[in-house]
Parts: sequence; C-alpha cells; structure tokens
Amino acid sequence: MNFEDSAEIQNCLGILEAYGVDTVHPAHVTKTAAVLFDCLKELHHLGESERRLLIYGSLLHDIGWSISEKKHHRHSMDIILGDKSLNLNDRERTIVANIARYHRKALPSDEHENFSGLSPEEKNMILVNSSILRIADALDRMHMSRIEVAGCTVSGDSVIIKCRASGISMYEITALEKKSDLFKQVFNKNVRPVCLIEQKKK
Repeated sequence: MNFEDSAEIQNCLGILEAYGVDTVHPAHVTKTAAVLFDCLKELHHLGESERRLLIYGSLLHDIGWSISEKKHHRHSMDIILGDKSLNLNDRERTIVANIARYHRKALPSDEHENFSGLSPEEKNMILVNSSILRIADALDRMHMSRIEVAGCTVSGDSVIIKCRASGISMYEITALEKKSDLFKQVFNKNVRPVCLIEQKKK
C-alpha cells in the first residue's frame, strides 16, 4: 500500500478528520513506520499484508484523542473495533486495533482480553508492528514532522536509524529510549538514531 496514492489511506485520513483529530502527526508517523518496516524485513520477515495493517494502525493510533488524551491508546482500540467504516474485515480490525492500542504504555500481554485469544501468528504481527510504531511515534514526539527517516541498518546488537534532521532533541531521545522497550523485546536489538546533516551550500 503506497502512502501517497492509496484510497484506503485517504479513507483513514477522512475518518480522522471526522473525529476531529489532526492528520499531520499520524501521516508523518505512518511514513516513518513504513520506511522502518521496509528496511527491517531481514529481521521480521513479514510481507505486504502485514505492512498494510501497520499503516492502518499508524494512521489511527491517535484517534482516541477524540475522546480524551488520558488513556487515548485504549480509546483508539475501542474506536477501531467499533467503526465499521474502515475497510477491514473482523480479523484485520482486531489486529489494527491492537497495533494502535500498543503504540504507548503497556506492552502486549496475554492478560489483555483483545490480545490473549489471538493466534501466535497474529500476536507476532502485532508485536512486530507495534514495536515499529512505537519507534516512529517517538521520533515525532514534538509533533513537528521535522525528522525524516532515510533508512536503517542492522549492525550487531543494534539497529541504526538514519535520520535527516538538523538534530534530534532531548524530547525525541528520551521518548525513543522509553518507547524502544518493545522493539528490544521483539528483536533483541538496541535502537540508535544517527543524524545525516546535509552541508549547506555556500
């Protein structure tokens, strides 16, 4: 699912607008998540159908703000599960709802009702995609869309994320350290952002 020209993406953006949720941050996070998914295929071995659900989860991860900032990740899950205007079947809807629910706070657990009954394959899909979404969300902690991910490489026990930005603030660094917890659990890799600073022409 290409971000720029997908009717499904435009549908999601329209739904966000209908709920009164700003689309700029979700759109930027989605682009980042898609880049990370693509360059981490050697680690997760997932395909296009799983990528599509990551894009849905990324676009809709903050839709719960329409109810409240507090526990908005849980509100996002509830909205996704209940909104039938999304172009998703029941299985896909449950997976997307879980991806959005786990973009912050608690990690996926069999103690959680909407996660525990899923198959091992579905749980893995949620773990991988939620871990990527958490990283993408952390890199736009300030909601300023100022960090563009150019790609990433796997080096030993680390994943190096190549960012185009004038610099990464302490807000993003702190958020990345906090929200890389699931990524470390899933892939057994640390996350290291590296800024690619372009030289200004004289």
